[in-house]
Amino acid sequence: MRSLRSASTAAIILASPTASLCAADKPAQAQAPEPAAEKRVVTSHVLTTTKGVKLPYAATAGTLLLKDKQGKPGASLFYVAYTVAPKAGERRPVTFFYNGGPGSSSIWLHMASFAPVRVPVDVEAQGRKGGGRMPRVAPNPDSLLDTTDMVFLDAVGTGYSRTLDPQGGKPYRGQ
Repeated sequence: MRSLRSASTAAIILASPTASLCAADKPAQAQAPEPAAEKRVVTSHVLTTTKGVKLPYAATAGTLLLKDKQGKPGASLFYVAYTVAPKAGERRPVTFFYNGGPGSSSIWLHMASFAPVRVPVDVEAQGRKGGGRMPRVAPNPDSLLDTTDMVFLDAVGTGYSRTLDPQGGKPYRGQ
């Protein structure tokens, strides 16, 4: 559980806008824009499936750069991937999850559905006394990880994905 918290903390720090906020406190002449770079943090975990099988997997949180035709970074795409090392000669499928909307990341799809860790919601407890307690993360024995690797992506302009181009991300929107 501690390594899961470390991975979550690392993912948040990796994508956090705090560094740019702290830079705004410095005098204007001392500020230099941070160059766009791909970053990632990988941690190792074990999931116990509903069948009792122990499934070792890697959790990767990172960013990918999307570049324009001239090769200049136009957007930073945030993702979290869960992968299982394939057995000899095996090819594992990959399932991609896209969700979110303006300002909202794929976290709700991520933490309430198929990821190896989730936030269980007890709908009945919500109406009872004490139903307002802080939810806790828990292993998800119903995860799809035993049959497919998974990649959760925040679309450009949602969650931790950011536009980097002066056009405000227009090339990355369907409008």
